[in-house]
Amino acid sequence: MTDENEKTTRRRGRPAKDEVVVSRDELLAEAFQQFATRGYDSVSLRKLAADIGVSDSLFHHYFGSKTELWREAVEQALGPQTEALMEQLRASTDNDNPAENLRRNISEALHLTAKNPVALLMLFQENNTATERGKFLYDRYLTPYFDLVDEAFNSAKSNHAIRDIPLVSIQALVTGAARILVEPGLTRERSSEFLESEEGVAEFIDGVVDIMFEGMLKH
Repeated sequence: MTDENEKTTRRRGRPAKDEVVVSRDELLAEAFQQFATRGYDSVSLRKLAADIGVSDSLFHHYFGSKTELWREAVEQALGPQTEALMEQLRASTDNDNPAENLRRNISEALHLTAKNPVALLMLFQENNTATERGKFLYDRYLTPYFDLVDEAFNSAKSNHAIRDIPLVSIQALVTGAARILVEPGLTRERSSEFLESEEGVAEFIDGVVDIMFEGMLKH
C-alpha cells in the first residue's frame, strides 16, 4: 500500500511514457511558499495548480479545501523545526548550566531561521493580523516553544546564572534579530551584503547571541 506522503500525480500535458510526477510533499512545499510570500487571501488553488503544472481538482482531492491545504502545508514546514527546538530544551532540563542551554537553543533557532526564512515569514505575516490562522499558529507552534524557553529562562534566573531582567526583553532581542534575517526592512542597505554569505550570517547570529548573553550573565 502506498504511503499518503508518497502519492504522486502527473503534470498536465505530459504523455504517460514521458511522465513527470509531483509528490504530495512537493505540493505542500509549494503551497507553503506561496502562502508565506503572497499571503493566504492572494493564493488561489487554480493559480497554484497552474504554477506547479497540475489540475486544481487534485488539490481538492488531496486536501478538500484551501483551509485544509494551508494547515497541512504549515504543519509540514513548521512542525519538525519547532519540535526539534523544543526537544533540545526538554533534553537539557537536567543540565547544570541552564543559561548555556538557553544560549545554544536561541542560537539554533536563529540559524534555522536563516536556513528557512520563509517559515518565519509566515509567522510574522499571519500574526500581524487578527485571524484564526494567526491564532492557530500562535497556539500550535509559538506558545509551546515559548513556554519551554520561559522555563529555561526562569531556571537560569533561579540558579543565579543570569540577571533578573524581564523575559520580554530577551524575546524582543531574539524576535528583532530573526526579523532582520527574514525581512531586513530599515537595515536592508547595511545588512543585505553582510547577510548574503553563510559566514556573514553565522557572524551576525554569534554577535547577537554574545551581546544578549554577556548582558544577561552575572559576572
